[in-house]
Formats: sequence, C-alpha cells, structure tokens
Amino acid sequence: ARAALRGAFDEAAVAATGASTAAILARARARSVGAPRAAADELGQLREPAAIAESAARLATLFAMRSGDAVAALAFSRAPQSLVALRSAARAAQAAGDAAREREILAAWAARSGGTERAAALARIAELSLAVADFAAAEQALRDATLADPDLGTLRVLRNDLMRRDPGRALTEGDEPALVLAAKLALDPGAATDERTFIERARSGT
Repeated sequence: ARAALRGAFDEAAVAATGASTAAILARARARSVGAPRAAADELGQLREPAAIAESAARLATLFAMRSGDAVAALAFSRAPQSLVALRSAARAAQAAGDAAREREILAAWAARSGGTERAAALARIAELSLAVADFAAAEQALRDATLADPDLGTLRVLRNDLMRRDPGRALTEGDEPALVLAAKLALDPGAATDERTFIERARSGT
C-alpha cells in the first residue's frame, strides 16, 4: 500500500505544473503519515491541470479512507477514469454504503476492464442487485461475468443465491440440473413451493 501511494505521488509530481501545485503536493506528502485526513484535504484542492487532477483525487480518496472517513473519500474520488482510480472509488463507495454510486463506478470499471477483473466487478453488481431483489439485473450481471471469467469462484455462490431467492427464473448457462436444485431446496423446510417449481422444470426438460 505504501509503495502504491509513493507511486501515485510520483505520478502526480511528474504532471505537476506551477509552484502552487508543487507546494500542495509537498504538504500532502508531509502530512500523509501522521495526518491522512489533512493530506486528503490538501489534495482535494487540485482540480487543475487535468493531467494531475485524477492522480490527486485518487490520493485524496486513499487518505480519506485511511482516516476512516469513507463518505469524504467517495466525494474526493469525483469522476474516476483509470482502473486504479475506479478501484479506489469503488472501495470508498462500498465503505460509505452508497450502493447507487457504487453500481455506477462498478459499471464503468467493468466497461474498462476484462477477464477476472471485469468478472469481479460484475459479480459485485450482481450482489448489489440481489440485495434489493432486482433479480433481472443480477442475472444479467452474472451472465456477463461468466463470459468474462467462468471460473471466478463467487459466481456459483451468487447464482445459487439467485436461484434460491427467485426459483422461477430460468438460468440456462452454467446451472445445475433442476432436479439437483430441487433436492437442495428440499432440505429447506420453507422451500416446498420452490421445490415444486424445480420439479416441474425438470419434468418439462427446461
């Protein structure tokens, strides 16, 4: 983590133009160890030039998180574009409990990445969708995540959770046979209705 922070400071310093920008970076670096929230406030001032704004916003986000102020960290993240900035912003949004903002950031993260990283972002979108019973969005996110990385371990857990909570939803890729799912649901005393749904699906071959 310290190496990442040093690297981010170095990137910002390279892009810095003007004595005032350099002075803000110097003060923030000096305060970063003992007073991370003060460092975040210093860095939050840097919105120009564009070449340095995102690096400064990412650093401010990280320092605000380190100080325990997730809400401020999310505010400092502004409009992240790079993958590293999107990761930091997503963590801040999750810590702040801002699900709507987190979904926006995760969608941008998924759009800019591929493979396991894209799958992980989409899996989190699916998790957030399940939390508000948006089963259609959860299913779509899981389908897209499976295309990105079918071996990501969390996908099966989330898929089974979706099937348990919405048994009438027919997932067609990567599912267990309906009779197997029915047997699992039979272990749940309150799942009689769900079990009948799966048995009917099995009989019809869907």
